[in-house]
Amino acid sequence: MALMIMSNSTFEQKLSFYSKNSTDYPGSVWQIKRKTWKENLIADLQMGINSDPIPLPNSLEEINELEYKPVHVKGYFLHDKELFIGPRSLLVKGDSTTQSSFFADRSNSNGYLVVTPFKLANREETILVSRGWVPAKNRESKTRQNGQVEGPVDVIGIVRLHENRPSFTPKNKGK
Repeated sequence: MALMIMSNSTFEQKLSFYSKNSTDYPGSVWQIKRKTWKENLIADLQMGINSDPIPLPNSLEEINELEYKPVHVKGYFLHDKELFIGPRSLLVKGDSTTQSSFFADRSNSNGYLVVTPFKLANREETILVSRGWVPAKNRESKTRQNGQVEGPVDVIGIVRLHENRPSFTPKNKGK
């Protein structure tokens, strides 16, 4: 917003006032464009997530087009090859439940994301299925017997593609 001050100011002072405040305008336009982009992105994601599940395609090119869309697969979990990502805080409605207090009870708010390989029925491929978060005390499979489903199962899940590695993150080292 520009404001003309009628006083004994010199032309240079007025010009300086205008030039300092004119930098706000491009920032405002950028914020409006970003807000519109975000709202459209969220609407597209919601539409994809709420669509009907389809069978997992055979082609990787087709899978690349299915991010945030539901797919239906049949097969069985390879529980002996579970992966744990963590430690991670428990998130409830997008917020961490871990308090940064010296006396906070962290026994139930720290844990791991469980990722289980899933061998597809009638196919050679194995996919990774994120099974969700478990408290650290339940990392061992014997403490979560209800989740150790044996035999063939039907799973409906949302496709997520890999994320690009950040620039300064070191490469994984194999065993």
